[in-house]
Amino acid sequence: MGCGYNNIFAVCSLLLLALAANSQDSSLQFNVKDFGAVADGVTDSTQAFQAAWNAACAAEGKPGLVIPEGAYVVGPLMFKGPCKGFMVVQLRGQLLASTDLDAYSKNWIEFQYITGLLVSGGGRLDGRGLRLGLTTTALSSPTADSCLCFVTDATVSGISSVDSKFFHMNIFSSSNFALDSIKISAPGDSPNTDGIHIGDSTDVRITSSIIGTGDDCVSVGPGSVNVTISDVFCGPGHGISVGSLGKYPGEKDVVGLTVRNCTLTGTTNGLRIKTWQSAPSPSSASDFHFEDITPSQVKINRVTFRNIRGTSASPEAIKMVCSDAEPCEGVELSDISLDYNGSRDGDDQEEKVSTTTCVNVRGTSNGNKSSLIFSLSYRRCQSSLTPVSRRPSPTSAGGSTASRSAAAAFSMGCGYNNIFAVCSLLLLALAANSQDSSLQFNVKDFGAVADGVTDSTQAFQVAWNAACAAEGKPGLIIPEGAYVVGPLMFKGPCKGFMVVQLRGQLLASTDLDAYSKNWIEFQYITGLLVSGGGRLDGRGASAWPHNDCPKQSHCRLLPMSLVFSFVTDATVSGISSVDSKFFHMNIFSSSNFALDSIKISAPGDSPNTDGIHIGDSTDVRITNSVIGTGDDCVSVGPGSVNVTISDVFCGPGHGISVGSLGKYSGEKDVVGLTVRNCTLTGTTNGLRIKTWQSAPSSSSASDFHFEDIVMNNVYNPIIIDQKYCPFSTCSQTTPSQVKINRVTFRNIRGTSASPEAIKMVCSDARPCEGVELSDISLDYNGSRVGDDQEEKVSTTTCVNVRGTSNGNVKPASCI
Repeated sequence: MGCGYNNIFAVCSLLLLALAANSQDSSLQFNVKDFGAVADGVTDSTQAFQAAWNAACAAEGKPGLVIPEGAYVVGPLMFKGPCKGFMVVQLRGQLLASTDLDAYSKNWIEFQYITGLLVSGGGRLDGRGLRLGLTTTALSSPTADSCLCFVTDATVSGISSVDSKFFHMNIFSSSNFALDSIKISAPGDSPNTDGIHIGDSTDVRITSSIIGTGDDCVSVGPGSVNVTISDVFCGPGHGISVGSLGKYPGEKDVVGLTVRNCTLTGTTNGLRIKTWQSAPSPSSASDFHFEDITPSQVKINRVTFRNIRGTSASPEAIKMVCSDAEPCEGVELSDISLDYNGSRDGDDQEEKVSTTTCVNVRGTSNGNKSSLIFSLSYRRCQSSLTPVSRRPSPTSAGGSTASRSAAAAFSMGCGYNNIFAVCSLLLLALAANSQDSSLQFNVKDFGAVADGVTDSTQAFQVAWNAACAAEGKPGLIIPEGAYVVGPLMFKGPCKGFMVVQLRGQLLASTDLDAYSKNWIEFQYITGLLVSGGGRLDGRGASAWPHNDCPKQSHCRLLPMSLVFSFVTDATVSGISSVDSKFFHMNIFSSSNFALDSIKISAPGDSPNTDGIHIGDSTDVRITNSVIGTGDDCVSVGPGSVNVTISDVFCGPGHGISVGSLGKYSGEKDVVGLTVRNCTLTGTTNGLRIKTWQSAPSSSSASDFHFEDIVMNNVYNPIIIDQKYCPFSTCSQTTPSQVKINRVTFRNIRGTSASPEAIKMVCSDARPCEGVELSDISLDYNGSRVGDDQEEKVSTTTCVNVRGTSNGNVKPASCI
């Protein structure tokens, strides 16, 4: 739902619905508190909620069920229609499921027989499954039945669901159903906590969501027709699955599935089709377009895998085992590059070769045959996969349509918490789109060539200079296509508010001698919007071998992809950055800076490819973004004041870090950091503060708040390290002079990949003060140490730490 051209009308529609809900006549707003609901997290408010719904459903017009801020305990609820009007549910608070299993005959919250429904508001459903030793339910079902049944023309946007007892959300026998900007979370070992299950439904769209569970992120069951899953981050879990199919007689066909622009991290499967071996009656699954499959028995036809790249945790990167009686047909592999990282089988080079298995598969192979996995798949499957002439990849000239419009969706859902930011950003985008053509400076008009080969650096620079000199609200337009550009300096001050519409793909020059510093830099600008859904490709793979910074302190710094220096009142939204040579984005000496719906990706072993670095800047906000790199997802450096990081999915990488601090004399303090509602998966650190052991001068780091964080198999989930010295050049007798004060860790839960889940080692000279641990639950999963139960207990270390602990803290607090 980002403001890219492809989604602008959907954004407007959803925004208008949300605005309409907020502007309703008060006589049509049915507030659960007016019916007796109590937001204390203790009192049972089930009856009040049910009565409020019944009253709203009986009202004509556009009635709204309003659930204000606060925590409400509710048991099973049946929100049943038909209703007299279009139903708007504003979920702003948090619903806590009853933990009494005897109270449930079926599901927790169920919508039935409704035509016209909007559920939004930014609130949360907490199924409290962990309290039962299983997992939770929120819009979910403790049986195979559903929670949204016979619902037509519905949108669910901007809400989250955690710890369901069974499935989190179930869409059954419904049509024209959109789920956007949903966040679903449960531990990776929680049983049957599927994120979203779809069955017997038509025209279902799941977009711009983050799902990490103990089972399938999304599962598509029998009778599903025209399902689209796009811009979804999945992990942990069992991946995105079709099936299982064929278990029962008379099952309906599954027709039309598109899985596009999704990222799967640390899942037990990727993209899977599963059918029962002995199906009692024939059925079919056809017209699927997505990436990675493990099929079984049921006729599978017309399945394409295009532009799939990355690393496989198992040697067998592609496995297609189809039915002896009904072989898979029309299977296409195109531009596949999957390397086995060998992390589970040792370091023997032969073991690190990825392989392919095809059984009863008929189809074609296209595209890049030079990659290891593609050549293997061709050799192993040559009897059934026939190579054909290469066709241009749909993403090779400018990036996929999905990637251009994808990332903005996370914050562009009309959740109550984001409504004002959404409105502001949408108005900016609409203003940019409605510019006078005389103020639009198209790089093609200045000679840029979108062929992915021709150097267009000069054309881009001249176009910027012309736009910057224009008064009003000039726009630098970068249309669809692939443009090769070297270093660019987009410098101000400019005469007007600058709008950059990046719709295409920028390809960095691979000639390191061409760079004196960075790749693309914005400087001295007041008033800037960068959007459009485009992509920056740093093409760093050829440069990373030249990076020796991880080994020595005095090294050549490679160019960062995107740098903002001395920029005020800026928004960067809905763009992506891949494979930077060094940092992907750097915000320096800037203020009032928002980064929203950003997608950053680089291999987990790429050196110094930090996602977003912030230094010497004030009022910086990073929201609704997906970042996976070879270094910190976000790093906060000296001089950072009032930084907020929320709704970010991080992994792989080194986590979210403050520092390193104290390396240089005269460093400014870091004051005010909030990290909220984030998920970290498979990172080498979680939440980290690091300061140099022998800092040359004193400084401070204070007022940090880390809350509502999920850790999935993370090394060092909580770490304060004031003896940081990566090159062993520090004086062992000189303690850190950085004072850490007022740091809170609240509601941090998940699994630790290291026995020491909490490690806080503070300065001997300036101990950490005001540290708070509250409601922490971090279990050591022991996956790399063995099966000895004693070894699987997580531990805590505190050195020179002063503070308090509240609530349940696991492992036991050492404060």
